[in-house]
Amino acid sequence: MIADIHDQPYQRWVSARHEAGHAVAALHYDCPFESVTIKRQGDSLGKIRRMRHRYLGDAVAVMCGPLAEREWKEHRRGLESFKMYGTDHALGQRLNDDKRARCVAEAMRFMRKRLVQQQIDRVARALRDREELTADDVRIAAGFSRALCSKDFR
Repeated sequence: MIADIHDQPYQRWVSARHEAGHAVAALHYDCPFESVTIKRQGDSLGKIRRMRHRYLGDAVAVMCGPLAEREWKEHRRGLESFKMYGTDHALGQRLNDDKRARCVAEAMRFMRKRLVQQQIDRVARALRDREELTADDVRIAAGFSRALCSKDFR
């Protein structure tokens, strides 16, 4: 029997970072969500549940998942681009080119913040250990106290 790649420690960490990126950004951009998980569901290696997809801040939170998979030193140097896949990509494609460009720029600025990176790592560790966190669990694990996003996106 072939082992599930999600059971491999590195892939589990990447999945946890990805979902933690969505969840931490959702806190900062005031995007309500119910929970986040790294439990395999079909083709999906994780999911954030009940996040809306109506405002630009929501789009930024979607983009922060794939961005969180990258090493933090890449963010400090400045990323020129990133790729989105699956449902993240589909949600990003709903935006016109101007809005998508604004959201990408905001997501990249947001992800360069050291405190955000620390919060994502804390939430990713909690997800790796527990597999599922409520929104309140994410807030506690992140040590969230105040929004660090641009006001134009809240």
